Amino acid sequence: MNTMQLQSAKFLKYARCRIPCQLSWLIAAFMFGFASSLPAQKPVDGVPVQSNQSRNIKIADKFSRYRQYTMKDGLSSNSVKSIAQDEDNFMWFGTEEGLNRFDGERFTTFISQHDDKGLPYDDISILLALPGHRLLIGTLKGLCVLDTRRLEFAPVNLPDHQAASANKQYVLALHLDRKGQIWVGTNAAVHLLNQKLNVVASFFKPSASPPAPNGIFVLEFLEFPDGTVAVKPIKNALPGKSSWHVIDFQKQKIEPLHHLHPEYGVLDTAYAQNSITSFGVARKLCCAL
Repeated sequence: MNTMQLQSAKFLKYARCRIPCQLSWLIAAFMFGFASSLPAQKPVDGVPVQSNQSRNIKIADKFSRYRQYTMKDGLSSNSVKSIAQDEDNFMWFGTEEGLNRFDGERFTTFISQHDDKGLPYDDISILLALPGHRLLIGTLKGLCVLDTRRLEFAPVNLPDHQAASANKQYVLALHLDRKGQIWVGTNAAVHLLNQKLNVVASFFKPSASPPAPNGIFVLEFLEFPDGTVAVKPIKNALPGKSSWHVIDFQKQKIEPLHHLHPEYGVLDTAYAQNSITSFGVARKLCCAL
């Protein structure tokens, strides 16, 4: 290779190395200049527009005021299914492994004692605070009430039925209506209780109903301004596509809510695809400080 060829080869090697580097610098300079030339965000209605960084800092600051409580803090289980607050401002948490009372500093746990003086079962599904320092507790094996001051439990007797005996009716829904009546939804029936917790009416799941998942019947209740209380059975528990129903205890029949109140027909979209339903289990516990 002569001298001219050697110099040409060195030049080509140098060019291959330098050109990409030069292009990179040119692109970076262009992007920097473009960003610098963007107009500054103007205030909206006199309020300065926050940058994403300052906005993220403020959001993080808000969430820093919340604290998560787990079994390490004294909870009997990390699976919290229901929360209630009594008249003395104690917080009560129903979990898969017992009942917990929180006084702001520590948890006190109550578990079943296999007698009538305690919880009928440790797996608690729903809590409802009642007047008179009472806490109604629904479990997977019946219903009981707790005197939140004396800390004494008492069973709430539900009627037996061929579909399920009283101690096999697991309670999934509780509601205190404006008349002071208590609605109890179980896997087999809807019971109506008076303020003394005596059953005054019951409506059992129709025997001709399609089999529901896990034998569940009622999920929740919804009270309307006129005092009507609607019942939400689990999907496919009753014929038809209606989500909410109304029970006539005297006539022992149940019919879709929109038959009586067409204006509430929009609620039947609750089971539509991609919709949000309320049946579920909350995991762990988070409280605002």
